[in-house]
Amino acid sequence: MKKFVLFIVVIALIAQSCKKDEETPSTPAPTAYQITSSDIGGAGDEFKIVQYTLLPADTFTVGATGQTLVWVYNPIPISTEVDTVTFTLPSAHPDGAFFTGSNLCLNNHETDEMYMFLDKQSDKVDITGIWVAINGDTLKGNLSDRYTVLKFPMTYGASYSDSGFVSILTEMDYQGQMVPAKYEITFKINSSCNAEGNITTPLGTFKCVREKRTEINLFNVKIQMYSQWIEAYNQADTSYHYSFWTKEKKWNVAELDVDITDKIITLGHLTEL
Repeated sequence: MKKFVLFIVVIALIAQSCKKDEETPSTPAPTAYQITSSDIGGAGDEFKIVQYTLLPADTFTVGATGQTLVWVYNPIPISTEVDTVTFTLPSAHPDGAFFTGSNLCLNNHETDEMYMFLDKQSDKVDITGIWVAINGDTLKGNLSDRYTVLKFPMTYGASYSDSGFVSILTEMDYQGQMVPAKYEITFKINSSCNAEGNITTPLGTFKCVREKRTEINLFNVKIQMYSQWIEAYNQADTSYHYSFWTKEKKWNVAELDVDITDKIITLGHLTEL
C-alpha cells in the first residue's frame, strides 16, 4: 500500500511539473549589446558633437534604467556650439616622444593648447599624460598613477571605479619673484552602464549602451618657499554625465551633462555635417 501511495504522489508531481511548463514558458533574456575597444575610434578619426544648452521649456530627460529602452532626442533646437574631438598618433605632436607610454593622442579642440595622451588596449583606455600650453608656458607630465577613462566591454550591468594622479613641475611668479611650483591633479571616476536600447538623434536611430559617469577632479597648486612646499591654491570639481555609445559611429552619438538630480543641463549629439 505504501508503494502504491508513493507511486500516486510521484505521478501527481510529474503531472504538476508538466502543467507548470505548459503555463509558464521561459522567455529568453535579451542579448546584451557590447562595445569593445575595436568599436571605439582611433588615430585618424574625428568626431563633431553639437552642444545644445537646455531652456526651461525643454522636456528632454535622462530616462529610466534597464534594457530594451527607447530614447528620442529629436528634433533638437539648432545650436552653433560644436565640440570637435580628434585622435592622432603621439608622433604627430611635437612633444610626443616625451609620452613614452602612449599610443594615441586626443585633442578636443575646446582649446588647441591641451592634449591628452592615451594608452588604448583591448580591455581599457588609460590617460597616461597631459600637455598644456598656458600663459606662454608649456606644462607636460606623465601620470604616476594612470587613469582609466574607458573600460571594455561596455555592456549593460558593467561598472568600474578608478583614480589617477599627475604632478607637473614648473615656475610661478609669486609676489614678483619666480619660485618653483607644481600642479597636482587627482582624477576620480565612477562609471556604470545602466541602460541599453535604441536612441534617436538628428543623425538617425542607433542601438546603444548608456554609460553614467561621475567625475571628480582635484586641482592643487603648490609653491616652494624656504625648501618647503606650500599650497597656494586648490579647487575640487564634480561633474555628472551620460554617454550613449554605439558600434555604428565609433563614438557616443549623444552625451548629456546633468546636475546631481539628473536634470539635463546640456545635450550633445554627434553630427556628420
